[in-house]
Amino acid sequence: MSRDTQNSKQATIAGKRRWENLNIAFENFRAYIARKSKPSTLTLVDLLHASNFKGGNASITDPEDQVNSRLQHYAAILDEIQKEFGNRGLRDLNEHEMARFIKQAKRFIELPTKDSTHISGLGPSYASALLAAHLPDLATVIDRNVLVGAGIVDISEADDQVQDIERYYGALIRFLYQRLKTVDANSTLRELDKALFIAGSGLLKTDQ
Repeated sequence: MSRDTQNSKQATIAGKRRWENLNIAFENFRAYIARKSKPSTLTLVDLLHASNFKGGNASITDPEDQVNSRLQHYAAILDEIQKEFGNRGLRDLNEHEMARFIKQAKRFIELPTKDSTHISGLGPSYASALLAAHLPDLATVIDRNVLVGAGIVDISEADDQVQDIERYYGALIRFLYQRLKTVDANSTLRELDKALFIAGSGLLKTDQ
């Protein structure tokens, strides 16, 4: 076995372990959401859960009252999405509904890039984690491993961090939608996310 193949195999194993560890944080977040009187209400606590689930080194460094105030804009869009799509999964949507969901989801994950809704330590990727935790059958986390695993981003673009990662969210949702409608018809969205995360980890030869 070549060193390159061995490194890829080790990275694949490490990627599987990392996804499973992060999934525990995801389930903890889901349990917290289930205890909220209104799931779409967002506070600093949601961001802490999202950070724990997403991984990485980001810290929320704005005052709590400012964070909670700006999160009202996020909660408003989340509430719109929940009211429009209810408990439906991504595979349950038709093409028109899927395009509509992408538009709404992009509005949500792009909020961190706008001055009026920017929160220090919260970027589009972390915003997608917020969305995925609240809508686990509809939304997913945008992550460089998943993007590489899906073939949306080339390895050369993802050696460090994918720049302006939010621009790929629509393509990722469309890819997942098509897979769930065809070759992965018996898989859940989370199961497909896991498979792509692990595949991307092996290609990138990293467990990050």
